[in-house]
Amino acid sequence: MWLLRTLWQIDEPATGDATQFVHLLDGGVLVTTVDGDAGDGLYPMRAWRAGDVVIDERRIQLPVSSRSQLSVAIGLYDRQNGARLKIVAANSPVVDGALQLGAPGGPGP
Repeated sequence: MWLLRTLWQIDEPATGDATQFVHLLDGGVLVTTVDGDAGDGLYPMRAWRAGDVVIDERRIQLPVSSRSQLSVAIGLYDRQNGARLKIVAANSPVVDGALQLGAPGGPGP
């Protein structure tokens, strides 16, 4: 099992109803998802205030058999329409609106 800890900071109050997604990929293929609000679902983004820093932890169950190409994709999406929110700055690759952590064929996140 992996423990993924993310730190989020909000500069302006959130509008709409966005939530986080965490996808475990094996060789680019979706294996499992751990989506939902921060704090085990108890702290939705619509409750965050400007200046808040939110630390969120997700436990990701690893597959029994793996091609050893595990990576994680994270981001935010609008619950109303499923559209992913745009990532405006990142130090890791962004693919299809998701921040890529780890790389297929490389070490995990």
